[in-house]
Amino acid sequence: MRLDEAQIAEYDCRGLLFFSALLQQAETAELQTGLTDILNREGPEIIREKQDSAAVR
Repeated sequence: MRLDEAQIAEYDCRGLLFFSALLQQAETAELQTGLTDILNREGPEIIREKQDSAAVR
């Protein structure tokens, strides 16, 4: 994917870009399922937020 000048300027200003149709619905569902698996997993690779133990980073 190549960014145009307007997208580069937006990224420089906001620090992020939003692409509404970047992923297909099935891909989004697969990622959400994977996130649920990660949230339910324990291990040294999972760093939980102290104020919200349900959140991971």
